[in-house]
Amino acid sequence: MNALTIFQQLGDRRSEGSVLGSIGLIYHKTGFSNEAIHLFEKRYLIAEETNDIRGQGNALWNIAIINHDSGDKIKAIEYGKKALEILTGINDRNVSMIEGRLAEWII
Repeated sequence: MNALTIFQQLGDRRSEGSVLGSIGLIYHKTGFSNEAIHLFEKRYLIAEETNDIRGQGNALWNIAIINHDSGDKIKAIEYGKKALEILTGINDRNVSMIEGRLAEWII
């Protein structure tokens, strides 16, 4: 039995979302961008459902990175700006890094 199955059986949606995000990172790093985006979209929906603001922002930022790495600059900037707005609202420590990356992408 894996962690995702256990959290699903327990009804622990927040942990389920976190695991989906981790799997999404693995998919992205191994070249499965579409699958990774799908998992981060699920991660975002669960974060929204559980009021996990940081999870929402992180999911959107990861979608932005995948789009950037796949060559879709417009979608990368769109998702990056959404992530920045959410994470700025909670004073997340990654805000300045995201601002810098977005500035690079926009140039």
